[in-house]
Amino acid sequence: MNDALPVPADPQLSGALLAPSGPRCHHLSVTLDPRRRRSMRKWHREAAPILGALVRSEDLLLDAIVRPGVTVLAAVDQLEFACDEAEEWLYHHPCPDGDFGQVMVALIRACAGMCPVMHLVADDAPDGLRTADGELMSKVDAGLTDRISIAVQSRAHLRRLGCQ
Repeated sequence: MNDALPVPADPQLSGALLAPSGPRCHHLSVTLDPRRRRSMRKWHREAAPILGALVRSEDLLLDAIVRPGVTVLAAVDQLEFACDEAEEWLYHHPCPDGDFGQVMVALIRACAGMCPVMHLVADDAPDGLRTADGELMSKVDAGLTDRISIAVQSRAHLRRLGCQ
């Protein structure tokens, strides 16, 4: 991941995800001048497919956690690709709204952080997490719970910022 992206300033993010039909930016009508508001609407429209792919990949990975290791690895590959694509896109298309951009970075980083943990699951429990021993479950819990929480909070904050 590219460390040139800003770290989210607000660790207490809260909220859910972009609608598949595309964003509607309610908060923009009161906070930005008309020119900047148009710029944000355009950026949100362009970002919607990128964020949608990231969110769908994250959901797929979390659904795969109890499946056989090969399924987990496929989901990890898809999420890693979605994270790389989202980070690359955001790097070349900086968000005009710094708060929204920081939340998007938090979501990308949280999703990317899930991948090494899930590699561990696939390697150590090839028949699925339900067959894992207590030690692996502790590692997964410690490594995944915080990242899932950050991702959920980031997704919710994106919605609160007006994309739903």
